[in-house]
Amino acid sequence: MTGVLLQIGASKLMVSLVLAVLAWVVQRRSAHPAVTHPLWLLVLVALVLPAVVPVPVLSGEGGSAAVVSGEASHAAQARARLPAGAAGVEGNAPGSLSPARIGNAKAGLAAVWLSVTALLLGWTLVGTFRFRRRLERTSHPAPPQLVNEAAEIGRRLGLARMPEVHTTTARVSPMVCWTGGRIRLVIPSFLLAGIERRELGALLAHELAHIRRRDHLVRWIEWLACSAFWWIPVAWWARRELRAAEEASCDALAVAATKSTPRAYAGSLLHVLEVMSRPPTPPAPAFASGVTSGRTAISLHRRLRKLVKGSASDPPSRRTRASIAGAAACLLPLGLVYCGTDVHTQPTAPEEEPMPSPATTRVVVMGPDDPNSLATTPTVPEEPPDPLPADTVLIVVLPDDPDSPSTEPEEQSGGDPQYAYWRLGSSDMDRPRPLADAPVQPDACRLDPVQPDEETRDEAMVACAAAMSEGLREAGVSDDGRVCVQWGNTARRRGFCASHAPTERFLLHGNDTGGVLLEKIAVFGSEG
Repeated sequence: MTGVLLQIGASKLMVSLVLAVLAWVVQRRSAHPAVTHPLWLLVLVALVLPAVVPVPVLSGEGGSAAVVSGEASHAAQARARLPAGAAGVEGNAPGSLSPARIGNAKAGLAAVWLSVTALLLGWTLVGTFRFRRRLERTSHPAPPQLVNEAAEIGRRLGLARMPEVHTTTARVSPMVCWTGGRIRLVIPSFLLAGIERRELGALLAHELAHIRRRDHLVRWIEWLACSAFWWIPVAWWARRELRAAEEASCDALAVAATKSTPRAYAGSLLHVLEVMSRPPTPPAPAFASGVTSGRTAISLHRRLRKLVKGSASDPPSRRTRASIAGAAACLLPLGLVYCGTDVHTQPTAPEEEPMPSPATTRVVVMGPDDPNSLATTPTVPEEPPDPLPADTVLIVVLPDDPDSPSTEPEEQSGGDPQYAYWRLGSSDMDRPRPLADAPVQPDACRLDPVQPDEETRDEAMVACAAAMSEGLREAGVSDDGRVCVQWGNTARRRGFCASHAPTERFLLHGNDTGGVLLEKIAVFGSEG
């Protein structure tokens, strides 16, 4: 689930970036807000749309993975399950990226993403609820003269239904807000006393233009996109450009509805903003649209310049509108897809024993009669080097006599085997024996006969093998302290081996022939 969530996030990032670049290129060529506004809105809508269609573009487990078989596959799985705290395990060396660490990092990223999203959603909803309660306490129906003037301007704009017009004693910005029910137009009382009728008409025309354009619905799309994908800078960029195009469009509609010149309307707008700034008025909440949106010096300069030049007054041609609608219809489905994992598998290769490479692999057979005798394969030298190279795989075939009491570890009354140890290359019979019979008894070898899981058991065996190796060397029982600690019998064997000079680590597991496979996993202490 975490992987799918991160795949969706990465896909949304790429889709929004592509759409935003497209909107920016169009905006550079045509600054008309009726052209750029739908494109910037498309960026936010693509983020809000649920990603429900996976597109297999990522390589999965069966995509390009090499086909392995037999003991090689088993050894790879055993290395992946090595204990996280085991010293000397190559997969957990400092700076390495194990699958467990990668999984933990992904889970952490997903947790941070969801936590901040929930915080933003909750914080915005609580703030909006408190603001609405404040307006309900301080708002009153507008005077009939103000209602009639708003109705006249609404008819010029072509509104089918007029909003509720209210005045409030609270110091807020004039705004259009909708949180369910009927749309509400709110005008602060202090503003009515500080502006002229011509300026009031420009203000009402601008706010009613927001309603005609249904910008109160766009506010919800903004809220969802920027809250759910707060970590995508493109979302906030699209929100800023969308509001700039929105204000320019409302200014153009307001100029036409009030039958004034762009310069006269710009003067009225500047006076309204001047009154609102003494003292500064807090901005409108998340779900509100107001004339004071984008009051920064840069955004206001762009807005007035576009208004005076009249670049937003002439509507775009029918061909341009059709092209924008067609492009939006073709690009919108991108928000429904995400980059998934390719689950196609390759046919499994027939199981066959891998051919050993003479340069990297040596097979040594130890017989029951003479444990020190070595019989090597014809493809390798007769004597194995000591110490063994780091890439050597040593297979020790133990006696398979069922009557031999020392062939397998002792078993408990319940039938499960106990831990056992054996010394590699010792002069006596090299067979598994109970840990209680070892000549040294380190504290690390006081193992629980029934560990809760395999990982905990592996950690205990690694620590025991290292401690017993050091103890045997110090006690003079073995010069190199080469010792193995295992759990289980026959093919169920699993354990770890260690030595002192140089310090070696082997992963031990059984095979179907009754022997064990030792694979060197790390070498420490050697020069170079």
